[in-house]
Amino acid sequence: MNKALFFSNTDWNIHLERAVLTLSAAITLFTLGWVLWRSNYGLDFTDESYYLVAMSSPWNYSATATQFSFVYHPLYVLLDGNIAALRQANILITFGLAWILCLTVLRTSFAKPIFTGLVTHDISDFITSGALAVSALSVLVFAGLWLATPCYDSLNFQSLLIAGTGLLLAEKRISKASLLGWVLIGIGGWASFMAKPTTAALLGLGTVIYLSFAGKLNPRLLIIALFTAIALLITSAWLIDGSIFAFVERLRNGAEIISHTSGHIPNQMLRLGELNLSSKEIIFVVVETFLLSAAIVSLKPCNKYANILGFTISLAIAFFIFVVASGVFIPRLEFSSDQGALFFAIPFSAFITGLFLTRARIFLQLKRPCWAIVLFLLVLPYVYAFGTSNNYWFEEYCACIFWLLAGLIFISPVIVAREHKRILIPICLTAQLITITTLSVGMQNPYRGSLPLSQDRFPIAVGRPESKLILPKEYGEYISNAVKLANQAGFQPGTPMIDMTGQFPGTLYALRAKSIGQAWMIGGYPDSDRRAIATLSLVSCDELAKAWLLIEPHGPEKLSPKLLENFGINMTTDFKKIGTLITPSGAGGYNQRYMQQILKPIRSFGSARSACKSAFSASIRQRSATLIMSERH
Repeated sequence: MNKALFFSNTDWNIHLERAVLTLSAAITLFTLGWVLWRSNYGLDFTDESYYLVAMSSPWNYSATATQFSFVYHPLYVLLDGNIAALRQANILITFGLAWILCLTVLRTSFAKPIFTGLVTHDISDFITSGALAVSALSVLVFAGLWLATPCYDSLNFQSLLIAGTGLLLAEKRISKASLLGWVLIGIGGWASFMAKPTTAALLGLGTVIYLSFAGKLNPRLLIIALFTAIALLITSAWLIDGSIFAFVERLRNGAEIISHTSGHIPNQMLRLGELNLSSKEIIFVVVETFLLSAAIVSLKPCNKYANILGFTISLAIAFFIFVVASGVFIPRLEFSSDQGALFFAIPFSAFITGLFLTRARIFLQLKRPCWAIVLFLLVLPYVYAFGTSNNYWFEEYCACIFWLLAGLIFISPVIVAREHKRILIPICLTAQLITITTLSVGMQNPYRGSLPLSQDRFPIAVGRPESKLILPKEYGEYISNAVKLANQAGFQPGTPMIDMTGQFPGTLYALRAKSIGQAWMIGGYPDSDRRAIATLSLVSCDELAKAWLLIEPHGPEKLSPKLLENFGINMTTDFKKIGTLITPSGAGGYNQRYMQQILKPIRSFGSARSACKSAFSASIRQRSATLIMSERH
């Protein structure tokens, strides 16, 4: 009788565990479908449009600090410039790489073979890793704001997912999995350099330290990683600029532009950032940590009633997921840019429960390679953020999946010893809840958008006829009016145009203009005019002579018309106004609406080119005279 009851209770636990895992898998699929659907909504005229302009024609610019545009350009061509499809591809690539990393962490931490077929008796590994991979979608939200288009940050994150997987697979000995790991390390290092050289530098240092501490360092195998990275970098330099020297010059010029237009100070890169959590936010994380810890402990092999408590907490978490995802309740958090701090609860609770369930023997049961993995994963978000001029914490929250995975290592001794993986269920559901909450808040606050994505109603093609987006009405009408004015004046796609507004590269993209100088001629900085002159100096007089202008006479970030005089261009006499636009509220982050004008060149091509060449000659003579005078003094 007791034996029958025991099997009954065991079967009950197994059935409930499978039901909750199935629910978690459904949440994973729902979340993916949700963000893919929302990829059809919204557009930012500044940063996001810069990404699109850069990806569409990366070879137009000879000074670029980040080469993400060249990496993503084949994807842009493949998808024919469809913005929604680009966002969806970015989401799927990120999720796929994160899923592989999570599966690798689970199997290396719990002493399982890395390579098994997708059809396996233990499908829970794939469900669990997929649920954990959902947290990687937090990279779509920066400082509480939705931004899903591929960019240097997304490539940077994807490179760390690749490198992280490689470092887990790499071993001191030679095997198929180990060789794959060393190759992935090289690919990840190359991709991080193409996205953000500062991250690549710190990743390289961290890789050597991790491999040494974990006892995996093998100089001969390390050469494979270095060879892979160098070979990819040389190939990239040849494909982009035709030579390594020209590629280095591109990087040098690009770094100089960034240093003058981003407010970035190189000697301030090595910092921690400001973590400004309020008392309410700290209490929220503490309560979350307590509840998650209770659920984990309750689901250990114990008794029926304890398991019921653990499953009840897990189902409650799942219930809140559907409440938030359905839009019935979107948490009115006190913070937006620090909402990623919610993820702290997962590694905290994992460490606490690991201590409790091992009776404080976790420090003895976790071997040195495991501690190396933990420390490396904890540091990766900082590696991701390193070099930015933003608050490092805002960037680190985007890479919170690494903190989450570090937490799993703390409970791996419990799972290996007890062969009981159901304690991962509340961790997966909590990660999904926090991610969906973060995404919900982000969709309510799209990056430099005027309305929540759910309130966008204006369908319009942006850039390409097949690239349909649903925008706020003011945004859609602005683009429609701009395209109409340009077409009526005879503007042809591919015609050079200079954005003098300092903040509307999206307008040029919508017009399919050739944005010259930079993909985004950023205004609003003390040195913006000088940098605009420097970048336009890299443009041929043939291009400048044909260029149209987009101006914003009273805009907050406008570039000075006088800078054009360095190229023999007088904005007052050499152009005619073809129409006026009114910027939409919220564009560029400004609620005030400004008047813009599209200007068409009226000089003959020959006279405009001659004036440009004369101005160039005079400028060169002036710089030479200045140099001679400075040397004399």
